[in-house]
Amino acid sequence: MEVSTVLAAGLAAGAAGVPAAALAYAASPEGPIRLSRRWWRGEPATFSAVALVAALTAATAGFVCAAVPLSPVLPAYWLFAVVAVVLLIIDLRQRRLPHVLTSVLWFAFITGFAAESLAGGEPRRFVEAVIAGAVVTMLALVTAIGFPGQLGLGDVNLAGAVAMSLGWFGPSTAVRGLVTAVIIQALVGIVSIWSTGNRQIAVPFGPALLIGWLLAIGLNI
Repeated sequence: MEVSTVLAAGLAAGAAGVPAAALAYAASPEGPIRLSRRWWRGEPATFSAVALVAALTAATAGFVCAAVPLSPVLPAYWLFAVVAVVLLIIDLRQRRLPHVLTSVLWFAFITGFAAESLAGGEPRRFVEAVIAGAVVTMLALVTAIGFPGQLGLGDVNLAGAVAMSLGWFGPSTAVRGLVTAVIIQALVGIVSIWSTGNRQIAVPFGPALLIGWLLAIGLNI
């Protein structure tokens, strides 16, 4: 993709990072996200937090848009890059992944993939992406039910969205992203147990999923 387009995507994501910071810091451990009246200024996040979120969304979106060709699916990946930063912060701070945000990602990708398939005549990629998302969602749900406390329903929803978005590039890309996420989660878990001595420590899975997604996208450059 042209450098000017990548820069434009990054700048737009940086601007979106201001309300994104408001969204991330307004989330509570449970219940709906209630935005401040000055959400457009990033409140209730502090100025430094808003600046950090804006920098992260700009960098993440620029990186992703450099890897994804200009097409009807690009807006969905740009949106994922921005929302990924919001989800990362919420999961680290509140140990939750709001369904309203992950559901937006599902809708954005299904819409983008359908539009690209109709425009480019490649329904196979659409089918592969949807199957990848559905299979991973089911496997994650079975894991969440069979091993209580290991995965939350937010993790299940996000894992499916990650798999579907990566499945557009092929099943191997989806597998690569998810395996990377599992490895990262395992390493973080080992370090956390070693440093705290607490074998029951809860480690959020969202950050590992999002980093695995980003690395898998980058490998397609």
